Parts: sequence; structure tokens; C-alpha cells
Amino acid sequence: MNLAVLKILLWMSVIVGMTGVLLLAGIILTKVDPRMAGLFDTERFKNFGLLGWASRLGIAERIVYWMAAYNVFEMYPFWRWTWACWLLLPNYCARIWIPLA
Repeated sequence: MNLAVLKILLWMSVIVGMTGVLLLAGIILTKVDPRMAGLFDTERFKNFGLLGWASRLGIAERIVYWMAAYNVFEMYPFWRWTWACWLLLPNYCARIWIPLA
């Protein structure tokens, strides 16, 4: 088989697989989270459009919360690196951080 055809088939299978995973996650979320019950409701999409549909599901609010949390996470990187340092290199971190305290 030609290498180009093999690459195309590989990427198509990756796209189909990821689409399947997203659909499965959507089906599971509709069963678990009551706010996501209207995820596959096409009437809601027709009536409210894309942004209204996302707002009715509560996705927009969650994305805003995630973005705000990420901004706080980026503002205070000390805590992020402190935990990673203590988990990965405890002896090195003890020499650096303890004399500073």
C-alpha cells in the first residue's frame, strides 16, 4: 500500500476514533449531569443558536470559571513548582526552600 494512502487512513481513523470518544463522553454526561441533559437536543439548538445552546447547558459558565482558575494558576506559579519540586526532587528542594524560610 502506498505510504500516502496509509497516512490518510491513519489520520481518518484517529479523527473517527476521537469523534467516537467525544460522542461517548457526551452520552455519559447526559446520563450523569442533569445540566447536560439537553446536549443532543436539536430543537434547543435551532431556537437559541450555538451560544444560546451552550449557555443553556451551562458550558459557557464553566469555561469562564476554568479560564479564571487558570489565570490565578498562572499568577501564582510558586505553588505549582513547589509541589512539583517536592514530589520529583525532594532532596534538591530541601536544600533550596528550607534555608529561605
